Amino acid sequence: MTVIVAARGVGMACDSASSNGDLVTAIRTPKVWRHVDGGLVGSCGSWAVITALSALSVGTCDPRVIARTLAALPYKLKGVEVLIDIPGSPLILMDDQGAILELQSPFFSVGSGANYAIGYLEACDGISLFELRGAIACAAKYSPSVTPPTKVFPEL
Repeated sequence: MTVIVAARGVGMACDSASSNGDLVTAIRTPKVWRHVDGGLVGSCGSWAVITALSALSVGTCDPRVIARTLAALPYKLKGVEVLIDIPGSPLILMDDQGAILELQSPFFSVGSGANYAIGYLEACDGISLFELRGAIACAAKYSPSVTPPTKVFPEL
């Protein structure tokens, strides 16, 4: 699986893992992308979903458009999570059922290493791109399905 972390107004970071059953390998394809309006979207759980959602990056970052895109996919989604950071808005979490949730927390994480990443961020005094990178490193240390290197958005 993977791990993606976001901090409201700061950015997102993700690992480089791709898994197929017991095989976990590092990949170059990004799991996070920036929309033209500055919004960031990260997704895990399905490469088909990541491919479909990354094509939306030429438009504004709109959770309703993302939800419609997910609903229109010709296959059942299972285990898909989408994390959205729109400038000036709360973080948004979407699941494979189409739920759109505005989060109260200024940071969040999705994927198999999410608990480790959130624990790391809880211990931080402040959150910058460096702490997001540290959260991914922590998840990679403790979760066998999280693989370095870390990708940070916006890039350092």
